[in-house]
Amino acid sequence: MTKDFRPRSFKQTQSGVSTLNYITPSAALNSGVSSTFSNDVQTMSKLIELAAPIAFFTCWVMTDDIFLSTQVLMVMISFQAIIEYASTKTLKPMTKLLLVSVLIFGGLTIAFRDETFILWKPTIVNWYSEALWGHRFNYPTPFGSN
Repeated sequence: MTKDFRPRSFKQTQSGVSTLNYITPSAALNSGVSSTFSNDVQTMSKLIELAAPIAFFTCWVMTDDIFLSTQVLMVMISFQAIIEYASTKTLKPMTKLLLVSVLIFGGLTIAFRDETFILWKPTIVNWYSEALWGHRFNYPTPFGSN
């Protein structure tokens, strides 16, 4: 389905010149287009969240250099957090966790030139997430029964 970005209406000025009225994002939120606009924002948010791991994996496959890939991941996660904060004025808890863990483990990987740190990051993040949030969804936990 294609979106129609044509002007909404023409407006006659006092001098007789027609001007165009375009839909602004704030007007879209207040009009009937809000659900479409909201879906577009959610889709962009998901794409931004996927950009960092895709960039990391692509860099790793193309260069076979874990240290360069780690630097790319650190920059992309930082950009993701900046974009999220600029658009919502808050950071989701998972974004905070990813930002802190990538900067810590990525920094250790770069500083010590040891890829073990960045490779442990997903495991540590998953353990932390499970310990904090796993019980909310009644998932079986690795630490025992619910």
